[in-house]
Amino acid sequence: VPTPEDYIIIYHSVEDEMFGVTESKVRAHTYLSGYRLRGSPDGTHLTFLSHSDPKGYIPSFICNHVMKRSVPTLVAAMYSASLGYLEWKQSADNPLFMPWRVVEDRDRSLYASHESLVRWGFRSISPPPE
Repeated sequence: VPTPEDYIIIYHSVEDEMFGVTESKVRAHTYLSGYRLRGSPDGTHLTFLSHSDPKGYIPSFICNHVMKRSVPTLVAAMYSASLGYLEWKQSADNPLFMPWRVVEDRDRSLYASHESLVRWGFRSISPPPE
């Protein structure tokens, strides 16, 4: 049961015409993945859950090897980022700026343009809406 000290981030795959399956490419599928961060007197406890299918033919020993290395690296990066978060947030020009919560706050320049995606081989029916 979540408490006020919990932060839960959950995500799953979505269909996108720009990143669909082609003859030479498959698209991994995330059924459900997420994090639960729970504060406690002795620190923060992190729970990570992922149910994904990389699709295609990837031997299980390779998937297992990648997961054993990538998850600890991700956790270490999250820990490092968390140490400076409050200072970073307070020094920002707009401390209420939260692009991860407010779609209108997102800087679209951080995303690849439709033209560059097509150039890289991604196919789509029409450009994304502005």
